[in-house]
Amino acid sequence: KIQLGRDLGTATLQTEKYRNSYKSLFDKMRQDDVNGAGVMLERIKLLHTTEPDHPAYEPLLEKLRDTVQDLEESKRITAQEAQSFITAAERPDVLRIRTAIDRYLKQHEGTVGVGHHNEVKQHCEMLFQYLGDVAVSTITKKNAGEFIQARVIEAKSKVNGKPLALSTKRKIVKNLSSFFYNLTHMGLIDTNPFANMMRSVKPTREDKQQKPKRPWTDDEIVSILEHSTSHEKYWRLVPVVKVMALTGMRLGEVWQLRKEDVDTGVLTVHVGKNKNALRTIPLHPELFDVMSDFFKVQTTERKEYMTQLIIQIRRELEMEEGCIDAHSFRRYYATQLEQVGTPENIAASILGHSKSSLSYDLYSGGPLIEQMQVWIAKTHLPC
Repeated sequence: KIQLGRDLGTATLQTEKYRNSYKSLFDKMRQDDVNGAGVMLERIKLLHTTEPDHPAYEPLLEKLRDTVQDLEESKRITAQEAQSFITAAERPDVLRIRTAIDRYLKQHEGTVGVGHHNEVKQHCEMLFQYLGDVAVSTITKKNAGEFIQARVIEAKSKVNGKPLALSTKRKIVKNLSSFFYNLTHMGLIDTNPFANMMRSVKPTREDKQQKPKRPWTDDEIVSILEHSTSHEKYWRLVPVVKVMALTGMRLGEVWQLRKEDVDTGVLTVHVGKNKNALRTIPLHPELFDVMSDFFKVQTTERKEYMTQLIIQIRRELEMEEGCIDAHSFRRYYATQLEQVGTPENIAASILGHSKSSLSYDLYSGGPLIEQMQVWIAKTHLPC
């Protein structure tokens, strides 16, 4: 339904279309069959969950009562089974936030990266703990605003006890907005209580004083590679840094690469944080001799350990704190693509970003591998 409607107006029309298709099935139920009664019961629950005040609810309930009574009189079901059908129909489940969260996470399992999936789960759990297991239809913008104020804006980091970073606060609101956006397009709620709530998360004085994240410099990468080569503790970083600095992949994407992909001369991101992250790019010429060492590290070490090593070597080399991290290798490669003049739509395909043009983003299948190879070959590691 989301794909069928690109904006709210169109999506609402599609939702109505689906509701009407469900309603049309009610009249097709076989009234002389137990399975037909079971399916009818499911439809009643769906209608009640979606539109609890719909006038079709009572007539359908009466039809189910007649069907179940016929089945009971013909001895096809017992009196106890007949009563369970009626009880379930008269007291249909209202969709509660616990069930909605579990469905949402299951729906996206395997289609997004594990890290992003766990992050969304954590943020949904925060809301669940704050509101309790309430019906999703009862959550209002007031509830959303109170949650953001109490559990986002005023929250402290469990790591250092400091207020959450601005990016973290906005990420929480964004993920929860996506969760409720999904519910609106399924027709389960009328409005998204977290829509446009990002404006309530404003930068503090501390946020404004923080240095923005930046790419690594060529000199810094050279220092990391030289230091890692000569120190037993950091040798694992060498192939990992090279792969990240010559692909622009996120650390989580790098850690899911497969040996069989390399044999074809391309690298494939099978699971990403969104649909744009799922991509295939040519293997950089400088990485052919690196991948065997990389896979040795990948099979023996956790990616979280790589993050720790990057922090440790940065401090050991007395590099700038707070503005360079593992993600800065992605920024470094994006800078390289820009410096060699890579067209924006090709750079977006290589990095797994959305296209700036609606025509490219909506209709294009992306540039050919050969086109990407031309620009990838122009990038290189610093000597």
